[in-house]
Amino acid sequence: MDSQKTRRRAPLTWRYHHHHHHHHNNNNNIDQSRTAELRWKWVENYCYERGCERSQNQCNDKWDNLLRDYKKVRDYQRCVASDGQERPRLPSYWSMEKHERKEKGLPTNLVCEVYDALTDVLNRRCSLKPPSSQPAGAVTPLSSCPPPPPPPPPTLPPAAVALGTSVSVETSDDSAGPSDTKKRRRNKPTSPGGGSSVVRGATVLAQTLLACEERREKRHRELLEVEERRLRLEEQRTEVHRQGISGLISAVNSLSGAILALVSDRKQ
Repeated sequence: MDSQKTRRRAPLTWRYHHHHHHHHNNNNNIDQSRTAELRWKWVENYCYERGCERSQNQCNDKWDNLLRDYKKVRDYQRCVASDGQERPRLPSYWSMEKHERKEKGLPTNLVCEVYDALTDVLNRRCSLKPPSSQPAGAVTPLSSCPPPPPPPPPTLPPAAVALGTSVSVETSDDSAGPSDTKKRRRNKPTSPGGGSSVVRGATVLAQTLLACEERREKRHRELLEVEERRLRLEEQRTEVHRQGISGLISAVNSLSGAILALVSDRKQ
């Protein structure tokens, strides 16, 4: 616990503009806010274990921004796929330059690997949602459908189980009654492989983000090296130019001296 309190918070280097989103929960969603906090604490611990020093708030903000950019690109790609012969076909997002993306109001720096990882995570989340067998607000007697005891997770930490629970709770309809919400919270963790699928999706997303960050840092270092080589070449070219001018001045002075000596010899 002491090590978590004294963790050094690294500055944001994701190159996105982050906005902190405050989650407003009513009295019926107290358990939901707790499980969400545990989920983002687990993401923070996962990042710290892999050398990415990010707090849970930074991870939460990054997820919100990535999800916003992902939805914009996804909707645009759907428009590209639905274009017919009536109008010119739109270019794909991945084939456009940054200024073209900006002109169309699209995010300029979303990486294809991150987009694919987000698609995989969202597909896994949708696959965890069971079909609704009764309308919202319908009350089923608890005696006819007792909640089964949750199986003990031998391989997953408590934070991971909370992660699997919170994903299904956060995507539920707000108009459902309190009894339905409580029953869904009790029944979601019993779905086989639910928590592990979300953990795998979060792991893939975190690994992809780390790999993209490493590639950006590598490109930045390469650009710095190219700039340093260019500056050295400029210095060498300036030095050669200066030496050439000095040699030319020396040659002109020698030629002037020789001409003066020749003129004086002829006068004598």
